[in-house]
Amino acid sequence: MVQSSKDEIYRILFDTVYEASINFTQSMSARLAEDDLDDLVRFRANAFRRAVDQITTSIDERFSQNG
Repeated sequence: MVQSSKDEIYRILFDTVYEASINFTQSMSARLAEDDLDDLVRFRANAFRRAVDQITTSIDERFSQNG
């Protein structure tokens, strides 16, 4: 699983990564609103959203300090 995740990173198109993450976050938010999700799906979606939030915060902090 770790290796496949590392391999997937090299397939990211940085021109569309922001738009793709917004679309994913919106679709996961809609799915999380459903009551019939299993715990694994809920955990994965929440972990992804936390990671995106942390990355966004780090980028904002870095570029606002060097702006």
